[in-house]
Amino acid sequence: ALTVRINGEGDVSVSPPKAYYAVGDSVTLNGTPRGTTNQFISWSGDFVSTTNPAILTLNTSKVVTANFSALVLPPVITSSLTETELVGTVFSYQIAASNNPTSYGASGLPLGLSVNSTNGLLSGTPQSAGSYVVTISASNAGGTGSATLALSIGTPVYPPTIVQSPSDQTVSSGATVTFSVVATGTSPLAFQWRKGGFGLPGATDATLVLANVSSSDAAAYDVVVTNSYGSATSAVAQLTIYDAP
Repeated sequence: ALTVRINGEGDVSVSPPKAYYAVGDSVTLNGTPRGTTNQFISWSGDFVSTTNPAILTLNTSKVVTANFSALVLPPVITSSLTETELVGTVFSYQIAASNNPTSYGASGLPLGLSVNSTNGLLSGTPQSAGSYVVTISASNAGGTGSATLALSIGTPVYPPTIVQSPSDQTVSSGATVTFSVVATGTSPLAFQWRKGGFGLPGATDATLVLANVSSSDAAAYDVVVTNSYGSATSAVAQLTIYDAP
């Protein structure tokens, strides 16, 4: 005799169908899941196999169970596929996917970034500028879903900052005076020295040299530092000139 039981959402056909099977008869068991969200898993009981359809030889009475389970669909990536960040800036990107992923991966990451395979978080501090093609993935028992993340890492830019302004000076006529400024910011930096608020022609270096000064050079001097991202003006330095004895 053959008894077929069903565990889960599915049906079983037996071929040839008989009310009674003799010892030595062979039958074909075919398990069919119901709908599109279930799958055949295995045969168990007096016949253990994952083959479907399966051929069973009845040398004794047998009780066979067809096991079905809900179909596990592979993950589908749903997070944004474009990201931008700057070198030296803390980066964080969460891989998101449908169908309950159990693990994550990423390849092609720039230096300084890594992926947490358990929760799918990409994090770190990128060290090199450039455009990166990163393959991100999410996996479960149903398979792996992947996508391409276009990651752009740029170089940070900074407007000028005056670190050290020129200092006041008092000299005798005929002396040589040197004013200097220290500034930081994204290169290239441009300098324009001013006398009494008006630009000095050709005075476009970080250092201003005035040779053989006279009373006409006595004034307030400053410098404007610019780049593509802004400008900064130094404090005023007062030049005082007295007559040499």
